[in-house]
Amino acid sequence: MNWKPTKREIGDIKCGICNSYVEAKVIDMWKIEDNTNSGVGEFYNIEMILIDEEGCVIQATIGKCLIKRWEDKIKKWSFIQNY
Repeated sequence: MNWKPTKREIGDIKCGICNSYVEAKVIDMWKIEDNTNSGVGEFYNIEMILIDEEGCVIQATIGKCLIKRWEDKIKKWSFIQNY
């Protein structure tokens, strides 16, 4: 059985739908520092504002456990596609 994801616009995202993906542009992003004693000098998460080709906007977060995987791949004004 082949699984083929469906492209959706940000405005069409529904909770629980796992067979879809979104393409969007990062229009702003910033890092939130971890100010706990164990996390000094590290980032707690990366916050982003995304916009799709229809003009829909959404805020997205990359959590601390995924920062190292994604921080070099996602830049401001870059296009991203979720997986």
